[in-house]
Amino acid sequence: MQFSGSLKQLDVAQTRLSSALHSNADLLGSVQDKFLKNLEIIHNNITNLDARVQALQKK
Repeated sequence: MQFSGSLKQLDVAQTRLSSALHSNADLLGSVQDKFLKNLEIIHNNITNLDARVQALQKK
């Protein structure tokens, strides 16, 4: 009886951990996508800033 209860608890814990791991993997994918988009925006902002600074230096 005690052994089967322990197995049931282990199964429940494994199911919860598996679900949490899957959820974390989804969140990581989302963060990676947003990070790449933000990196592209930062790159564009720096390019625009450089162009503006060069324009000001020519005046």
